Amino acid sequence: MSAVPSAALCRYYSREAVGSALVATIGNVNPRHAIDLGSGPGCLSSAIAERWKKCQIITVDIDAYVQTEIAGGRGRHNHYILDALDPELPYHLLDSHHKVDLAVSNPPYGSVAKFKGAAEILSAAGLPKIRNLSAECGAEIVFLGQSLRLIRDGGQAGLIVPDGLITGRAMCDLRMALATQHTIDAVVQLPRRSFLRTEAQAFILMLSKIPGGRRPIVLKKYDADGTIFPPIYLNPREAFRRLDYDFHAQQGLFEQSIRLGDLGVEIVRGILNSAQRTDGAFHTSDFPEKPGRIFLPGSKGEDSVSKHSAKTGDILLARIHRNLERKVCLVAGGTAVLTDCVYRIRAPLKLRGRLFKFLRSPAGQLALASVARGTGARMISKSELLNLQIPLLS
Repeated sequence: MSAVPSAALCRYYSREAVGSALVATIGNVNPRHAIDLGSGPGCLSSAIAERWKKCQIITVDIDAYVQTEIAGGRGRHNHYILDALDPELPYHLLDSHHKVDLAVSNPPYGSVAKFKGAAEILSAAGLPKIRNLSAECGAEIVFLGQSLRLIRDGGQAGLIVPDGLITGRAMCDLRMALATQHTIDAVVQLPRRSFLRTEAQAFILMLSKIPGGRRPIVLKKYDADGTIFPPIYLNPREAFRRLDYDFHAQQGLFEQSIRLGDLGVEIVRGILNSAQRTDGAFHTSDFPEKPGRIFLPGSKGEDSVSKHSAKTGDILLARIHRNLERKVCLVAGGTAVLTDCVYRIRAPLKLRGRLFKFLRSPAGQLALASVARGTGARMISKSELLNLQIPLLS
C-alpha cells in the first residue's frame, strides 16, 4: 500500500466540538470496544476515550502521514494503517466472534464511483442496492456499510455525513432500510462551517443495530452560537422522505398553511444552459443583492416572451445556488428568457403581492432553505417548491 497525503483524500478533519457533539449523542451505554474509521488526528476517538475511561479503541486510517493521537488512550489504543474501503477490512481487524460495541467515523467527502468494492460492502452489511450506484455513492455510504459490519448486534454506529444521505431523493431506499432493518436513534443537524475549509452542511447520524420501527427518531439541531434547538420526534416511517431538522421544523411552522401548488400558481424552469446563455438572458447572478423588484432588459413585443421567459408580474427564484433562499425578485417591467438555474412563478394577481412579500420575508427564506437539498450549492426541485408550506394568504 502506498501512502497518500491527506489533501488527496478529500479530508475535512473534525473540529473538536463536532467530535464531542457526536459522542454526546450516544445514549447511556458503556462500550468496551470501539473503532474509529478514517480516524485522522483522532478527534472522535479522543472524545470516546474521555467519556469511557476503560474502552479499548481501534483507529484506522489509510494516510501514513497522519498521526492519530488519543489523549489518555495509552495502553488501550491500537492504530492500523489500512484502507477503510477494503471489503476485507473486518477480517484484518477483528475475530469474527468478537465485534465492537461502537463504531464512529467522519468519512472523507468524495465519490467512490469507480470503487468496485462498494456493492460488495453494502451487500455484506445487508443494505439495499443504491440505484445508479456509480453516480450516487459517496464514501460515507461505504463507511456506513463497513460500520454495520464491524459492530455487534445491539451495537451503535455514529457517523458525520453530508447532506445527500440525509435529504437526497436517491437515498430514500437507504434511509428507509436504516429505519426498519436497524434503528435510527438520532440525526443532528450541525451548523455550516463545522469543518475546516468547507461550508458544506453536515449531520451526525446515530443508529443502533437493532430491528427498527419501534421508537421515534430524534431530530436535533446545533447552531453556530451553541444554541440547541428543541428536539423533533419523527415516526420512522417518515425517514424515507428527509431527516433534516430544518425541513421537519418548517412543516409545523404555521398554524394555518397551504401548499404553494394549491394557490393556482404556474412554476416553470428556465431553458438555457450555461453554453446557450446569451446577452439579456436572466441568470442567478442577475438577482438583486437583496430580494426586491427588478426591471428586465427586453420589451413586450420581443419574441423572447415565451413559456421559458419572464414578464412583468412574475416572481423569479433561484433553482440552484448556495444562498438560493435570498435569490428572489419580482419583475417590475421588461422581459427576459431564463436560464435553467431560475424558476418563474406566475401567481394570480390577487395573491401575487402577498406571495412575494412572504417569499422575501425571514419566514419565507427559512421555508425555502428548509426544502433545499445539497452539500455545497443547494437545489430546490419543482415538486418540493409546489409542496412548500406557506401561511394562508388572506
